[in-house]
Amino acid sequence: MPEVKNIFVGAKMNKDLNPRMISNQEYIDARNAAIINSEGSDSGLLQNVSGNSELTNFGLTGTNLEIIGFYIDTTGERIFAFITDWTDSSPDKLSNFSSYAAKNYICVFNTVNNTGTVLVSGNFLNFSKTHPIIGVNLLEDLLFFTDNRNQPRKINVSRALIDPTYYTKEEHISVAKYYPWKPMRLTELTGDGDFYPSTNLALVSNASGITGGPYVGTIGVTSGYTTSGSGSGAEITVTISNNTISNISVDSSATGTGFKVGDTITISTSVLTGASNDVVAKITRENLNQTSSMKDVVSENLPSTETLTVSGTPTLNTFTASSSINENWIGSTITATTAPPANNTVISVSDNIKITNIVGNAITHDSFDTLSDTDIVTVGANPYYNPGFEGDIDYLSDKFARFSYRFKYDDGEYSLIAPFSQIAFIPKQDGYFLDESDVPESVNDEVNISDENKAIKSTIVSFFENKVNSVGLSIQMPEGVSSVAELSSKLKVSEIDILYKQSDLNSIRVVDTILTTDLNSITSPEYLYQYTSQKPIKVLPSNETTRASDKVPIRAKAQEISGNRVMYGNYLSRTSRPSRLGFSVISDEKYKIGQDNSVNELEYPNHILKQNRSYKVGLVLVDKFGRQSDVIGSELSTIYTPYQSASSNFITSDEVYRGSSLRINFTEVIPSTINLSGYAGLYSTTNPTGWYTYKVVVQQTEQDYYNVYIPTILNNNPQDATAPEESKSTAFITLFSDNINKIPIDLKEVVPQDLQFSSSVEIYPRVSNSSFNTAQSTNQQVDTSTTPDKVILIGTRNEIGLNKTVDGVDYDESPFYSIPDVYESGDKTLDPIVPETLNLGANPYIGSISTQKEIGAKGGYSGAPVTFKNVRLNVYETKPVESSIDIFYETTSSGLISDLNAEINANRGSDLPTFIDGWNFSLSETTTPFSYVTKNPFDVLNAYGSSLTAIFGQDVDVEIKNVFTLLPNKPNPSLVDVTSDNLFEVVQDTSPPYKFKLRTTSGTYFTYSDYKLFKFVFKCTVNTSNENVESDITIDVADWNPNTYTNLLQNAYPTVAGATLVPNGISQINIPAVTENLTVGSQNFFNLYEFDSANGTANPSVSEQKKYVNWEVNGLDFLWTPSTIGFTAWIPYGGGPGNANHPLPFPAAPVNNLLQFATNTTAVNEQLKWNPGFLRCINPNANTTTGTTPPGSNNTPPVDGIYILSERKNTQFRASVTVRDIDKNTLGVLGYGEGTGPGRFFVYFNMITTN
Repeated sequence: MPEVKNIFVGAKMNKDLNPRMISNQEYIDARNAAIINSEGSDSGLLQNVSGNSELTNFGLTGTNLEIIGFYIDTTGERIFAFITDWTDSSPDKLSNFSSYAAKNYICVFNTVNNTGTVLVSGNFLNFSKTHPIIGVNLLEDLLFFTDNRNQPRKINVSRALIDPTYYTKEEHISVAKYYPWKPMRLTELTGDGDFYPSTNLALVSNASGITGGPYVGTIGVTSGYTTSGSGSGAEITVTISNNTISNISVDSSATGTGFKVGDTITISTSVLTGASNDVVAKITRENLNQTSSMKDVVSENLPSTETLTVSGTPTLNTFTASSSINENWIGSTITATTAPPANNTVISVSDNIKITNIVGNAITHDSFDTLSDTDIVTVGANPYYNPGFEGDIDYLSDKFARFSYRFKYDDGEYSLIAPFSQIAFIPKQDGYFLDESDVPESVNDEVNISDENKAIKSTIVSFFENKVNSVGLSIQMPEGVSSVAELSSKLKVSEIDILYKQSDLNSIRVVDTILTTDLNSITSPEYLYQYTSQKPIKVLPSNETTRASDKVPIRAKAQEISGNRVMYGNYLSRTSRPSRLGFSVISDEKYKIGQDNSVNELEYPNHILKQNRSYKVGLVLVDKFGRQSDVIGSELSTIYTPYQSASSNFITSDEVYRGSSLRINFTEVIPSTINLSGYAGLYSTTNPTGWYTYKVVVQQTEQDYYNVYIPTILNNNPQDATAPEESKSTAFITLFSDNINKIPIDLKEVVPQDLQFSSSVEIYPRVSNSSFNTAQSTNQQVDTSTTPDKVILIGTRNEIGLNKTVDGVDYDESPFYSIPDVYESGDKTLDPIVPETLNLGANPYIGSISTQKEIGAKGGYSGAPVTFKNVRLNVYETKPVESSIDIFYETTSSGLISDLNAEINANRGSDLPTFIDGWNFSLSETTTPFSYVTKNPFDVLNAYGSSLTAIFGQDVDVEIKNVFTLLPNKPNPSLVDVTSDNLFEVVQDTSPPYKFKLRTTSGTYFTYSDYKLFKFVFKCTVNTSNENVESDITIDVADWNPNTYTNLLQNAYPTVAGATLVPNGISQINIPAVTENLTVGSQNFFNLYEFDSANGTANPSVSEQKKYVNWEVNGLDFLWTPSTIGFTAWIPYGGGPGNANHPLPFPAAPVNNLLQFATNTTAVNEQLKWNPGFLRCINPNANTTTGTTPPGSNNTPPVDGIYILSERKNTQFRASVTVRDIDKNTLGVLGYGEGTGPGRFFVYFNMITTN
């Protein structure tokens, strides 16, 4: 709506001319205008006259609606209004979310066509009349607004005009966007919705009282075993422990079909004998059959294969081979061709024929009818081989790549980047050294070459390259989105960016962008993107790389726009977090597939925990919009992982090496409330900015290190092999090729003539020869000490004097088992002209090692040539570089806090104290020592709701750990630790059922306001046959709502000596008469009566009884008893004009000018005083002139002009007073005399005049 600003100097209205001809000093028409100060026809001042007219009601019919904010768009000629009928009545005006019945609207009024439209409506807007919307801006078509109650928000006005139902929840309108917290998974679901065998279902609700078991049933077949989805046929076993369910597992024999992530399984009480209720379990992704999505699709065969020839006539699923093979080949894929030279394909990988059994040379396989006699069968074909692969086969071979994604929303903004996956890396040969059957005669043997010998020669492991060239990247849909197709409607997602990050680059690159049109037809709950090793080109800006969270505040009072930037002021940027969480960390072998529902062996088969490292684990709490807490640790969050003992059974012949991983054991849930101001709590629909998810982060400061691959270590100096002397402190290693860079010499203080050098490198022995003899030697892991060996000297063999015997004589052959090119006399000489060369071989660098224990092979020279079957791969590990950067690294372990808390509660174990049942707290000021404050015994339950005292009897112990008192009358409820006051003690029954009661201790009394509310922390211990299981259980104050407080100290009514007080009736006390004999008009107060009152406590101490007692005068009446009138009435004193001699207060004096309470000798304001200057005897008489009687009933007050008030000798007064035991504005105050109805308290006395 454009503004026209003209100064009408002429101040003339001219309706006769064409509007185009009117000058700026004149006007055509005016509304809400008036001319003032007019003295002539052409003078006067034109000004607006305030006025209102209804333009629209937006079609709203609700009552009590109020506009709490507006914005005038002058350019668009429209007015935006924010309307609600909701008022948050909580103490902080923030805690109560808008009810479902509340009316909340964002509306727009178009001033051109006078139409009003509702843009957005719903209680999710959470408006309140207590928080006006004063920060509103329009940037192009985006309406930004903030109210310091909710997080800043925005809407697209055009979209809302087209579809008023477009915005329906907080995620749609918040400036901060929904954070995709789920990392990409590197597994993909297989089969038709069948379970992975032996996995455990997640318990949603348990039951108690169950007897018998275990129970076995088939979902969808056995009565009482039902599902919310369409799956059926899976057999499950329900295990019972201590009358509750401890586990529900899927049997390996029947895994069913048709199940989906999120389906629930219900087991009825008709199945579970004695169950208190139906039991519900949930299907997670880990329950369903799946396989790794990291594949080598280029190699035709596995690194190791067997070639067989069919002998005889095969059947559909069997054939006899020309030789036998190991049973470990069961499950392998086979291919087949006809015999040479034809080599025609008989079975290809696409036929997916696998071996099902092996007995000697009898092979059983999946049915196939084309094998013939003499066909060549290859066992160990790559089942993922794709001859049509179009990607870059080598791109990932030397890269450590991670993958992630982000959402693009319909307003053009991007979400935060989801957590990155772990490195998509599987080494060639799956990390195993192969071909050890062909050990070479020398390290230069090119015929009988082994992986170990290759590593010795090159000092690297050549096969440790990435075999992965195709990665299936699975994006799990956010909660509430059941299929990929719903992303657009549920979260307003328009695109998904697939992201890529290399370990050696800081940049993040975009692999691909998936459009909504590619997503709308996918009904699966996850989107699988197939990455085929294409090189990503597009690079995200650097600010996106470091964008850990958006800077949108949680609340903001002020908002403004500058250019295209939105600015906030007076804002809350973050909330509090717990300082510690209850969890511990251990390291152990990675779970097998399916064990505890783990798929790590599938997803990351070669990712393991390093040894001799310290790890610090923490949790980061994240809200739904990506705001993150600092790292939260625990007292047991740091762990050291030592070198594993050489005697450990790493792997048996028929297993794979899984390595170790960190495990977190949670002992406490993430709390919904803590005693810390500003804590956001946990997410709910009424607390959208509460903590929503968690992610695990790890700090590991030991960084880069090297594996030094060397030939056999020489123990001690070279010596006679017939009787070698071992050494526990000296060894020598050969440093050729890249090893000299891994163990560099110190060059800080050297001169050109130096031929021997020191080194500061510390190394740990990992692999050494287990034996050394003329036959083939072996090697094995070393029992590594935590103290490293030290390289003390580096030089060539000859320069450090190891080319001669201890007697100074040249060796006739090499003193080292580990030096290549040891020449026979006259063979392979360095110079063909020289006819003969000693057998000393090359002259490489040698490292002298100061060792912690004996290592290496003893000896070093012999009369016979050294056979290189003795030489085996030995390995040292350099000490890692220690980083001083205090940084935690993000992992892929994350999840919903609600799921984590449910699992913690469900899996705490049947012995772990979890809940207190039967708590019924009752405590009053009148309570005496040794009184029970829980009138009924309370019990301790496990996580499944079963009584631990019923199971363990007196082996259950409860003691008080902490007691806090809470003072809710303060603006922010404060908590004070009063454990040291020793107020309470726990007593256990001495006979079954051995439950507990809480009672007060010796000498303990309570006075209200010293204590009000109590929070208890009990240490509960179960003494089992194996161990003591303990946990802390808190009995807290409920919700901080005064209407639902628990553990409240009940206030007792005060008492007054000589008075019978009635809490809900009329109470009274008569006090002696007072004689009026003082000068009229005196302003001094004199004692009228001293009360003896107490606050109601049982404490015998007078000073404690007098605490907080408070008296107050509310009003004063006199008894009207005229001799000529036949009725009486109590009349407010000071209501008439009196007479000339003794004027009464008129208008009525404040009651404090008549009576007041003052402090007495015990420092309590219970001394009633009166002021004779105002308080007088009075005598109301009928007006004899008119002779009229008071109208109405006998309590009708006198009327001025009808009755004459004069002084008399005796008047009966009554004072309306209040006695309280605490200030009247405090929660829980009790007293007498409150209000004007039942509960009034009167003090009666007579006044007698003597002058």
